Amino acid sequence: MNEIVKQTLLTLVVFLISWVIIKLIFKKSIMYRFSVITLSFTLFATYISKLQLFLGGYTQLIFTPLGIIIGTLVYWYINKILTHPLEKSINQLRELSEGKLDIKIEKTILLAS
Repeated sequence: MNEIVKQTLLTLVVFLISWVIIKLIFKKSIMYRFSVITLSFTLFATYISKLQLFLGGYTQLIFTPLGIIIGTLVYWYINKILTHPLEKSINQLRELSEGKLDIKIEKTILLAS
């Protein structure tokens, strides 16, 4: 079997097993989304480095900028999904500390949407 096909299958199997473990540990929390995204990007980076090894040549000129762009987008998104609920919670705590005791705290702030 071709080495690239073997690496692709191995990456998919590792992703599926890891996804199930992460799902069991974190369920619907923000950490679940964060972990799945981080896992996906890590496996993507590993897969791309293996492809560079197998294909050789000038593939590094293509895959390195691709990895940087995708990595930047992934961690920008992670920042977004972690920052939004935290900012909302901090604002509600600020309102509580200012004496506003009738605010409604939503459970969805704590869970990934």
